[in-house]
Amino acid sequence: MSRDSDTAASTSTAGTADIRLTSPDASAPGSSPKFILSAADMGEGLIQALQKIITLDDFDNEILVPLPPIDLDLFKAKFNAKDYDCQYTANIFKPGPKGKGYTHVYISECKSDFEWPDFPKEVKIPTHEEARTWLDTFFSDLPEDPVPYFSGHLDVPYEDLLNPGPEILEELDLADLHRPYWHIGGDKSANRHHTEDLDCLEGTIAYGLRSANLVLAGVKLWILIAMRHTKKFEDFITEMWECNKCSQRVGHQSLLISPSRLEKEEIDFYIKIAGPGKLILPHLCQYHGIVNMGPGIALSVNFKLPGDRLISKGLRRCNRCGVSTFTGRHRVPSVDPPAELEDSQSGDLERAALPSEVPGRKRKACEEFPRKPKTTRAIERRLGDLEKKVKASDPSCRIPQIDPSKLSERQLDVFERVVAIRSKLAMNQLVTLTRELQRQQPVMAQDLDVPQPEDLIDKRILHLKRAVEESALSKFRVRYAQVCLARAVDEDKKDKGLARAGHNDIQARAERLEMSKADINYHLQEGRKWATICGPHEGLLPLILLDSNNKFKIPKKGWHELRGQYLEDFHGLLDDPFTQDLDAAGKVFLDILDGLEKVVKWEPALTDAARDEDLASALKSYMLLTKQSSRLGYVVSNTMGEWPTLDGSWHSR
Repeated sequence: MSRDSDTAASTSTAGTADIRLTSPDASAPGSSPKFILSAADMGEGLIQALQKIITLDDFDNEILVPLPPIDLDLFKAKFNAKDYDCQYTANIFKPGPKGKGYTHVYISECKSDFEWPDFPKEVKIPTHEEARTWLDTFFSDLPEDPVPYFSGHLDVPYEDLLNPGPEILEELDLADLHRPYWHIGGDKSANRHHTEDLDCLEGTIAYGLRSANLVLAGVKLWILIAMRHTKKFEDFITEMWECNKCSQRVGHQSLLISPSRLEKEEIDFYIKIAGPGKLILPHLCQYHGIVNMGPGIALSVNFKLPGDRLISKGLRRCNRCGVSTFTGRHRVPSVDPPAELEDSQSGDLERAALPSEVPGRKRKACEEFPRKPKTTRAIERRLGDLEKKVKASDPSCRIPQIDPSKLSERQLDVFERVVAIRSKLAMNQLVTLTRELQRQQPVMAQDLDVPQPEDLIDKRILHLKRAVEESALSKFRVRYAQVCLARAVDEDKKDKGLARAGHNDIQARAERLEMSKADINYHLQEGRKWATICGPHEGLLPLILLDSNNKFKIPKKGWHELRGQYLEDFHGLLDDPFTQDLDAAGKVFLDILDGLEKVVKWEPALTDAARDEDLASALKSYMLLTKQSSRLGYVVSNTMGEWPTLDGSWHSR
């Protein structure tokens, strides 16, 4: 039977059961574990017992184990003491766009964020159909408030149930793994899709740590990625989000992906239901995410089997990875951290006790994302100061409506870049660019005689070359050409099923068009950055300030730093009707630039748009450029005869 199987066809034991199993999960609907451990198999005998089971071809990730009676008051008393050792205490969810089927899972390290969950007297184990329906509802209605979720060490007797085995206990650089971790969470607490520390798959050979997770109370739902689709899942994540090159790059994104999104991406997965007494063991290097269906208590441990190898030649680490003392001693090559964690962008990161600063510590769930701060006077004061600064620089600026109770420090970090686009300064730039088009001559005679290449990408490169060389053209035309080149190359790459533009293809084009390959690659990367910043609102491109010689003083680097979660927050603050109006005005300009739109009256549209201090009125005036009868106007001719449009098409006149 395949390792990806989610069915149970036989019953095996690693030892002889010496007590009667009374776990409610033993008769759970839709659940019939094939493998059972005895009380003698637990504790110090665990690894030997597991080796007999999890190496079998038909092992399907779950084992039933006996549990002693669980005293919840004993756990609760430990938290009342306030001196417990924890990694984190709560989840805070940052959903993706509605209907996209994913969420980021933040963490809090503040002990005041943990509240003891209200455990029910009885737990109903769901069927697989009920579990799937519950998960679909969970992803469509994620918690808005922090959800208690403790992870760390506790001095309670039950931890003797799981023992990491002699090979881990003898490794001093893995001291933090010598004791199991407790996970105590409220309803809908969760952990993102990840693999374990040191995990690295090289071809069909898996390296790294294994994990075992035992439920003592409540129900956990596991979303496990089929091993045959490991690379497909990794490719999906790295294509959609900006990842670094370390072996834990997927986990660093703190993403929990819904079953519906996995189905849409045609990534095979299966759901496991774990109630009290069920031990879940993902395969080595298997991606898994977890959601608690109600309050729950679980115990987990990392371990290795005899013959397992922890370090592979392909393993890479960054300063967000755990067990860094161990990987440092083994000279595992290091790579740059995820882009959103670069020092220039991590001002609101909760830096206490990160793995890079506690070298022997296990990697935290979601450690790379800053915790969402509570509403504080400091945050509200900073927002007030920023609003005053913006109004002093540009009194007409349209500041987005922000609920201070839902504001994060990271949103404040991108605030000025948001309002710069919504400023009178940006509107004046749009008017200035349009006036430059008004003053342009029709197609120059010398351009009419220049043959146009038939190949789309060659056209993009040639037009870019001309835009750079002609001093009469604005900086915007170069930026626009960069965006169009990037989109043309990426569309061509997609059509050909390539992961990236071919080295030889770019080199050949560079020689044919008398440009250096380095120049083309530079403009290609610049174009991708600008297109990403605009996101769904391509009409914002002419409203992004062209230089920093203004009151906002935002350099190009300041725009290019909008990546990862900062970019999501930037787009989120721009998600309102006023941005849609700006987008529409910007698209009018782009259509005029492309020769796709007729201008009926330059005046008084441009004069009024420049004069109106109210931005809504200025936008309304600007839109009059193309609202009059086409009999009264003319089409602006482009000095290059043809110009690429943002949607990848070409317009010939």
